[in-house]
Amino acid sequence: HLLPKTISEKLAENLPNGLLPHHSFNVLYVNFVTKKVSPIVENLSNCLVKWGKVIDENELKAKTVKLISEGREFKLKEDLRKLLNKPYKRDNWEEVVSYVFPNVTYLQNPIDIPVGEAIVKSFKQLGTVRLNDGKNLAMFEVQVSPNVIIPRNKVALRDLVTKYIDQEQNHGVLVIYEQGKEDYRFTFAAKETDFDPEKADFVQKEHDAKRYTYVLGPNESCRTPGDRFYELSQKKSNATINDVETAFSVEKLSKEFFTKYKQHYENFVNYLISSDFYASSFNKDDKAIRDFVKIMLGRIVFLQFVQKKKWLGASDTEYKDGNPFFM
Repeated sequence: HLLPKTISEKLAENLPNGLLPHHSFNVLYVNFVTKKVSPIVENLSNCLVKWGKVIDENELKAKTVKLISEGREFKLKEDLRKLLNKPYKRDNWEEVVSYVFPNVTYLQNPIDIPVGEAIVKSFKQLGTVRLNDGKNLAMFEVQVSPNVIIPRNKVALRDLVTKYIDQEQNHGVLVIYEQGKEDYRFTFAAKETDFDPEKADFVQKEHDAKRYTYVLGPNESCRTPGDRFYELSQKKSNATINDVETAFSVEKLSKEFFTKYKQHYENFVNYLISSDFYASSFNKDDKAIRDFVKIMLGRIVFLQFVQKKKWLGASDTEYKDGNPFFM
């Protein structure tokens, strides 16, 4: 296939300086010659020559990066995760929100909301997100008092913001809880209205905020929230409040976890059955191998939990300075 002459001449006329003859030039600048393939980001990412790491030589599986779009610029999916990996800064957070959500309006001067709670140092509204179904999400920033342990006060902190979901101006909230430390919390909460036939009236049903909370910052991998934000960004042009709920739902995360857990379990079992260990260590007993893999994976999951608590590699029994990436 050849490009029409008019298109070729226009591309040549606006050719940026410093380009080299490479397949990436064709993907990122020329795009696709045939109209049978849509020039959407996913197709461009699949065609782009990228770096990666082989994770399974037998099945030729490789881990690589994905391309995402931001206006006319292209960024890598990994860049979104890196933003979430940084200590909290309002500018960084607003960059994430602007990329992921449609119709974001920031207040030139964030509104200070009076609060009588000792657990909160400041409470501000940063702006509003207008979704494509007409629903609004209020953006809040809550600076929690330094001596407060957030997990122990999650109900009070949640109630502080969810009372602003009135189903008229705000149908949900996007909240940052931070204490000036490296790590911080992101929470999405929403309410929906159902009709109760017994009361013959409409009632509000609030989503459990715990189901929509992620810890972000340098001491977290941020892989899962990064994937969730990226997935949501791909629906930006027609995102609804249901899309937001689906993206951050723990039910979806649990299904993905068990799917991957099963995949790792089967890979380990198949490897051991096909290896010399099948006879030398397990006496060709398939059940013994399955039991071994179950115990091993269970212990790995437990160690991941202990690692997240910063207990591994700690310098003393106070367990305050452990390495969250010890394993």
